[in-house]
Amino acid sequence: MTLDKTLINVFKVSKMEKKNLTQQMVKLAEEHGELAAAVLMHLGQKGTRMSKNEVRENVLEEGCDCLLMVLSILNKAGFKENEINEMTKKKLKKWKDRLGK
Repeated sequence: MTLDKTLINVFKVSKMEKKNLTQQMVKLAEEHGELAAAVLMHLGQKGTRMSKNEVRENVLEEGCDCLLMVLSILNKAGFKENEINEMTKKKLKKWKDRLGK
């Protein structure tokens, strides 16, 4: 499945979400904390009993949880796929320009 098709599916599932924007923001904060902990484990700055592969998988899992929550929040706030896509392109260009690339 391509990222475009995945995004469409994220929006379909997002429409079923019962949490309001405030509740989703709290969930995002929780997921963000879990991603931070996973990255610290990945960097060896936080102890864990997980294997390197499990730690790597955990970073990916928590990162995707954050990504899904952000996309769901934007969808719940009324933004359409094309608006998110265009703003993402604009922000990516700004980021690249800042890096001098």
